[in-house]
Amino acid sequence: MEELAYKLLKDIYGYSEFRPNQLEIIKTVVTGNDCISLLPTGFGKSLTFILSSCILPALTIVISPLISLMNDQKKELDCLGIDAVVLHSNLTKIELNLAYKKILNNQVKIIYLAPERLLNKEFKNVIKDKDISLIAVDEAHTILWGESFRGAFFNISNFIDGLKKRPTILAVTATATTDTIDIIKKELKIKNCKIIKASMVRDNIIYNVINTNKKLDFLYQYLDKYKDDKVIIYCLTRKKVEEVFKKLINYKVCMYHGGMENSDKINNQISFTKGKKNVMVCTNAFGMGINISDIRHVIHYDIPSSLEDFAQQSGRAARDGKMASEVILFNFTDIKIIRSFINNLDKDKKLKEKKKVDQVVDFCLYKGCRHQYLGRYFGERVNKCNFLCDNCRKYA
Repeated sequence: MEELAYKLLKDIYGYSEFRPNQLEIIKTVVTGNDCISLLPTGFGKSLTFILSSCILPALTIVISPLISLMNDQKKELDCLGIDAVVLHSNLTKIELNLAYKKILNNQVKIIYLAPERLLNKEFKNVIKDKDISLIAVDEAHTILWGESFRGAFFNISNFIDGLKKRPTILAVTATATTDTIDIIKKELKIKNCKIIKASMVRDNIIYNVINTNKKLDFLYQYLDKYKDDKVIIYCLTRKKVEEVFKKLINYKVCMYHGGMENSDKINNQISFTKGKKNVMVCTNAFGMGINISDIRHVIHYDIPSSLEDFAQQSGRAARDGKMASEVILFNFTDIKIIRSFINNLDKDKKLKEKKKVDQVVDFCLYKGCRHQYLGRYFGERVNKCNFLCDNCRKYA
């Protein structure tokens, strides 16, 4: 099997060596063992289930949270010569029927879909007699979204239970605490699985927290200083994205959030990827699975809602291995805004979300090494960074 994996790696991707942990993940699922893999952004998570699907005899279903993520991976597979279909709400009836026909005629190896599709009667009829070797849950941390606004994530295990034969399960994500891993296990019903975890340390990202009430002034100065670099600016709400975008209109700026027309999102993503625009103002809807290697700066205009989100989003910088900077613009007004959202949740969810926000605030106010703080949060022992965060430079 290992020899075949290397051959496929060379034939399909043109690489001669796997990145850390990739081969171990492939060997685990191909031999029929469930797996949760935690690989940082840029470590090639999708490669693990794509190559596994090429080795396994039957279909692979990839459950993905975002249409843009599915479309991007489908384009990649088209270029690699691997037969795949996407099933999502933006397809026309003709496109959807064509995809179903390909599945029925055994013309595809991989099916990409959102968790909501698993509840669709037409899809269930198409898939009911098919052999499925692997179900891969991409960006598996988003299973937590089922607690708030994507309840379909909690139906994945019911779908699996309804199949004629249980496939192997692979859950992949970049960041997950022990609690998050436990939720993934529970919701996917994978009690006995192998957990393969790469180091969360990104020794080419410099972390900074700026305590300021003049965030726009900071942005103007920062963007003037790094005017040719690719910059992502994350905001918590669609409204804030649009407000910040309008204030930066004199820069080469575009925006991205879930309320935009799909065509506008695609065009803006292409403009940013190709460098026609170098500043992207967005919500967390932008970034998952998007392969842009030369992002030099990630700025959180609002404090992140959790350290998981922070690690995911900051990890989108410096995928080319060069140095990059992460900045949180922090003030206590942000905390009040986030807590006002949390207060609308029920009691149990309120306590969980409040705890997450409190951890972000603690991270922002922390005087020690920020790399060490994140390492502890994700259950990893990390050495002091010495110069890769504002605190280590300030208090050295």
